[in-house]
Amino acid sequence: MKNIVRPLAHRVIAKASQSYVCGESLEDAISTSRQLLDKGYSITLAYWNRDEESPSDVMAFYRSVLVEISKQPGANYVSIKAPAINFDSELYKSLLIQARELNVPLHFDSLAHEAADPMFSLITENSSGFYKDIGCSLPGRWRRSLDDAETVASLGLIGRVVKGQWDDPVHRDIDPRKGFIDVVKQLAGKAEIARVATHDPVLAKQSIDILQNAGTDCELELLYGLPVKDVLKAIKGMKVPVRLYIPHGHAWIPYALNNVRHNPKVLWWLFKDALSGSYIERFPQLRS
Repeated sequence: MKNIVRPLAHRVIAKASQSYVCGESLEDAISTSRQLLDKGYSITLAYWNRDEESPSDVMAFYRSVLVEISKQPGANYVSIKAPAINFDSELYKSLLIQARELNVPLHFDSLAHEAADPMFSLITENSSGFYKDIGCSLPGRWRRSLDDAETVASLGLIGRVVKGQWDDPVHRDIDPRKGFIDVVKQLAGKAEIARVATHDPVLAKQSIDILQNAGTDCELELLYGLPVKDVLKAIKGMKVPVRLYIPHGHAWIPYALNNVRHNPKVLWWLFKDALSGSYIERFPQLRS
């Protein structure tokens, strides 16, 4: 069955991707960013590397992304992946210095469960004791994220709550939606800023309500390429900033397939969206 479904999923995702996947180059990402910035959205830029790229090569791309995003208006930031630089403290410190010189925050994406401890060590041991311009993702699928949320709040890091793509190796029965809300509640009233990263309309609205009622500033962060109409409608009138996570590089298809594995509805969303015309046109104007 897998031999039938997986090639079909590849074809459907590739077809859907043609209308709105950002592209492989930084130029593609910046062009897309400018169109969304003009509509009033904030931007996160992320370079998705190939597995065979060396840490120094990945770092060169991260540096280029920092320079380009620093030229754009608004409160934008850059997402990076600690395993892609092999958790190298010298590479990270040099990147952080550049980011602070350019006044661009950095954010660590969440990857496999076993990467979490070295990622937090990299942050806490090499950030000069100043964390308010650094963020990290907190997956609802992981039991440890509740403790990690406490760490994020106590250090002044910015937490981005996600359902997560990788299971907890011990607690595989965690409901990612319930886990998501539990992490949000852990940040509420403690963190200065929290990012709600979901396309689930009910989950987004509930999470933003919890954070706003607790006095924690928050924003909705959406992954470029996935459907946005329902979630934007759900939060209309909530006075919450909306940010687009825009990847460029080489990992769209595997990432999308992982989304399909955890949520088969994504395959239908992508197929339906492929028939809907320009992706960017689906975003309403947030400001005139």
